[in-house]
Amino acid sequence: MNTKLIIALLTTGLAAGAAVAHDIDDGAGGRPLTRAEVIADLEIYVQSGLRDLDMQDGSRFGGPDEAAARARYEALRRAPAFAARVQEIARQRGEAVVIGRTADAQPPR
Repeated sequence: MNTKLIIALLTTGLAAGAAVAHDIDDGAGGRPLTRAEVIADLEIYVQSGLRDLDMQDGSRFGGPDEAAARARYEALRRAPAFAARVQEIARQRGEAVVIGRTADAQPPR
């Protein structure tokens, strides 16, 4: 590949990644998410069924299956069990336990 093409692809990829990252509300109040929060969020992303939908061919994107999975994700994220799981993971990893609002985050898009 020539150098100009590689630079163009890298620039496009970085710009797209920044746009997606900016669009996601992590619910952390502007602070970076802890590793424990990310791990717990991934667990409920899988548990809600969103991961399975994301792995399909896209035919169910925006349909009732996705709406139901997003509703499950949001309910799991707001549940007290989510904050408890974040704390449990942080303790297991030897990280500082963050006490705060993590319930307002949005699922990956």
